[in-house]
Amino acid sequence: GGYAVVGLPVFGPRRKTYLESIGGDVSLITRDYVRNSSMLINLAKAIGRLVISYKELQHLAGFTTVVCELDEVITDLEAGKYNRTMVNSDRPEGSAVINPLSRGEVLVDEYIKFDDVPIVSPNGDILVEKLSFEIHPGMNCIITG
Repeated sequence: GGYAVVGLPVFGPRRKTYLESIGGDVSLITRDYVRNSSMLINLAKAIGRLVISYKELQHLAGFTTVVCELDEVITDLEAGKYNRTMVNSDRPEGSAVINPLSRGEVLVDEYIKFDDVPIVSPNGDILVEKLSFEIHPGMNCIITG
């Protein structure tokens, strides 16, 4: 496709006019061919940059949406309109109320141990009331979620 466009002046329907204008000089034909092929290569590069720019603009639009939502939440917070949505607002009888600021006790030892540690979501929901386990050297552990 590209070579046909580059060769149009010499082989196309107006070749006679083109060849007469340059006097049939082979060096001028070569110069025009090289210039035209260089322009096609630059055109292809420019189209590639446009495609990449479009993808980057879509990526930026996603960040813009997140920033806009954050701004709306901050505006609602300042106006006192924020309500925390609890996943499970009904606590069973006798369940403990956990202070989200309490950090427990950290002891340095040869292994990792969690003893009656609650798993709490960022909005304060208790996902697991008491979790206990130990990881000793050489053991494998995967944490997901």
